[in-house]
Amino acid sequence: MAETNESCGKKNIIKRAYQDELPAEVIAWPISGTRVPVHYWLQGELERYTRTNLEPRAVRPAGIFDPRRGKQKRGYDTEEGPDRYGLRLWVLLTFKIWQRMMIEGESL
Repeated sequence: MAETNESCGKKNIIKRAYQDELPAEVIAWPISGTRVPVHYWLQGELERYTRTNLEPRAVRPAGIFDPRRGKQKRGYDTEEGPDRYGLRLWVLLTFKIWQRMMIEGESL
């Protein structure tokens, strides 16, 4: 996974700051990131939970985002490019969970 220049820059600063305390091989390791496999979870173990929480009748009462967008994203049916659907769905899902707990007072 490629990281942003900003995050790579910050990591390089930390490496330079601790170069005298860390072994040379640690300083020499390439900077890399790790993606969480959210889209696999949302198409697998969490698919039903996501579908239930982002279906139009669950989303519409809040009036915050277009319920059709949740359905589009669940079906990976958007023109936004092939990458990061899982992250976008995750954001919608966590927002919906937050709304249920904080606004509607539900316990999950």
